[in-house]
Amino acid sequence: MKIAGHYFFFPINVWKIIISGKILFFVLFAVLCLYCNSPKYSNPCDPSTETFRDSVFLKALLGDFSPHCSSGSNSSSNLSNQATPNILPLEGTYYKTQNISISTDNSSARICYTVDLSDPICSESNCGNGISYSEAFSISETSTVKAISCRSNANPSGISTSVYTIIPQYVYTTNETSDNVSLFKIDLTTGALTSLGSIAAGDGAFGIAASRTLGFVYVTNANANNLSMFSINKGIGTLNSLGLIGMSSGSLTRGLAVDPQNRYVYAVNNTGSIVNHYLVDQATGNLTSNNFTTSAGGLGGIAIDPQGEFVYSTQFSGNQVSQFTINQVNGLLNLNGSTACGTGPRGISIHPNGNFLYVANSSTNTVSMYSINRSNGVLIPNGTVITDNSPRSIAFSKNGDFAFITNNTPSTVSTATIDSTTGSLTVVSSVSTGTAPTSIAIDESGAFVYTVNNGNSTISAFSVNTTTGELSPIGSLPTGTSPNGIAVVAF
Repeated sequence: MKIAGHYFFFPINVWKIIISGKILFFVLFAVLCLYCNSPKYSNPCDPSTETFRDSVFLKALLGDFSPHCSSGSNSSSNLSNQATPNILPLEGTYYKTQNISISTDNSSARICYTVDLSDPICSESNCGNGISYSEAFSISETSTVKAISCRSNANPSGISTSVYTIIPQYVYTTNETSDNVSLFKIDLTTGALTSLGSIAAGDGAFGIAASRTLGFVYVTNANANNLSMFSINKGIGTLNSLGLIGMSSGSLTRGLAVDPQNRYVYAVNNTGSIVNHYLVDQATGNLTSNNFTTSAGGLGGIAIDPQGEFVYSTQFSGNQVSQFTINQVNGLLNLNGSTACGTGPRGISIHPNGNFLYVANSSTNTVSMYSINRSNGVLIPNGTVITDNSPRSIAFSKNGDFAFITNNTPSTVSTATIDSTTGSLTVVSSVSTGTAPTSIAIDESGAFVYTVNNGNSTISAFSVNTTTGELSPIGSLPTGTSPNGIAVVAF
């Protein structure tokens, strides 16, 4: 017999005496003495320890066969509880790879975790079905992280659970000469792109917009005067064609926009200066023509404010910005005058807060800045800022601190800081792109920027320093021929 690490051998007649209880007192006294001299003590309620096994033996020797360390027993109920682990970042929806850290209030405690939906277990010696936490780890797809901690002389903690929904992201470019859409998937850790091939569009594929939460993509075909409609294969990123829909009026279709509530689509025609209206079937993605509104000056670019109240379009030959209000019942537009801008206006973008609007003037190498009267949508001029030659498009950081401007002739993209009070821009840096960049987009996490380069048919990727706005090149990939439009979609 082994007691507390010591072996005892008794002949049969001695066992009979012990069982009869004649010298039970002396056996218990000897055992207690041995325990008093034991240099090591571990949790008597941890089944993996020798102390636990010896305690069970002594209770049985005394005729006590009740469950050891059960509720109400003297051992576990007197032990403190280990604090539940803290998992960061907070659970939620993310568009980028997340670094997960787990901590507890005691540096000597072991932390065990799982990412396979099972409940982790924890003992001083191992993590059973889980993983022993030693340093932060990354997740790049939807995951459930569960964690538990334990230590000597304490009951294991409760289980912490955090659910992270990681939404994959894709980039789509319209290619005017090859009449198709190039498809790419974003690496959520590095921002690098992987080609997913291409899908046919119409003649002169030009503008592109997406109903992001519904998973539909629309493309203007400039030479065919119609729109291509697509659905996104969720979690894969490839597109399915939903067919074509024509224009109610006008030709040479250019810009395209979807309202923030995914109710309406608006497409502008350069010839005729027409804005065509469409209703969105939110179940199928199909569009239905819904009349049109006439403006002037050869419309090109288009933007909708984040609240879905106003629409603006650049007049390329008129050097004006047309202003429209949206009928919130049927989506029809009401022309609300126009405001002067620079010469050769191309891209038009609205700040994420909905208070400022910007126009890239390709012939005067400037960006016109405006405040938006939120009561009626009328633009209030706020001066211009000089950029590199032939600016074409503008995008904003997710926090609204920076603007990114593509410059066609020097093949650069500039970073500008934004005054949060006035909306004024200050250009602070530039970085090279592919040849003759046209359009620009930023991913949903705000960590990566992409430009399409019409001159050498490529797409360039950049990482964003969220503190300074500085862009760092990641790399480039070929697109179809003569890319013009770009859209980033998380779905």
